Amino acid sequence: MTDEATEMVKAGSKMVRTEDQTMQSIAELRPRALTTVKGRGLEEIEAFPNEAYRWYYAIPYKDGKGGTTSVEGPSIHLALMVQRYWGNCSSAWIYDTETEDHVWLKGVFIDLETNTRFEKSFRVSKKGKQRGSNQVYELRDDRLTMAINAGGSKAQRNAIIAGVPDPIVTVFLERAKELMRGDKPKATLSGEAVAKIVAAFEPYEVPLDALERSVKKPCDKWTGNTRVKLMGMYNALKEGGAVSEVIGKPAVKQTKGKPKGSPAKIEPPTPWPAPSEEQPVTPGVNVVEPEVVADDEADPFAEPLFGK
Repeated sequence: MTDEATEMVKAGSKMVRTEDQTMQSIAELRPRALTTVKGRGLEEIEAFPNEAYRWYYAIPYKDGKGGTTSVEGPSIHLALMVQRYWGNCSSAWIYDTETEDHVWLKGVFIDLETNTRFEKSFRVSKKGKQRGSNQVYELRDDRLTMAINAGGSKAQRNAIIAGVPDPIVTVFLERAKELMRGDKPKATLSGEAVAKIVAAFEPYEVPLDALERSVKKPCDKWTGNTRVKLMGMYNALKEGGAVSEVIGKPAVKQTKGKPKGSPAKIEPPTPWPAPSEEQPVTPGVNVVEPEVVADDEADPFAEPLFGK
């Protein structure tokens, strides 16, 4: 490293130390109040009920027994909201190290009141896999950058969730789920609500039969409880480019228009991709190349889906 670069690093480190000292002083003067943390977080969630799905993700995976299992939890958006209202803390993700095939990232969360530090590692693959085959290829620089950014967000989320008491996270997440379920969580969704959900997945080339198998219910049996998992899947695709061998892949362009007719006829049944023994999908570890989805259309979930 050149002398100029070394001086820049030293200057940056000095600035970070100064910021940390300032935040530490504020933490001592204004300690957090748990009732305030809970109240402000719930107030934000309830102020924007149609955005509740952004706080939750769900990704289905094949379980190796012919069925599916789901990896789910609070999203990076929920984690950052928790951090804001928990207060007197900071978080970030940083580059850790790399090997020939992977980049290792580290999420860091520091609680300035209790002087505790939490770290979570996350591995990002430098390779992509051709869907429907075992062909592996090197990610282009731009795609690798996208994968690293997505992985960094997950590492940061994991560190925040580890550093904040579980009850705080659980209260916010469960309230978001309640808003997604609606007033009658066990009631069958209307055809219009089902059509909206199916249409939301069209840009990601996820057929109706894949959605039905992921939630283990035909669309005419979907309820408010089913909608929670489907909206979690949608958020995982929309925000993080997360995909699995079960639900399909992100698309390059946005599909316009709304489905017509019966939701069951919107997409013809298609078989799932055959499971790969050489490249198994491991939740939270394997990274499939993310694609760019146009964001110039109205969000399909912007309209209420909680009634009817």
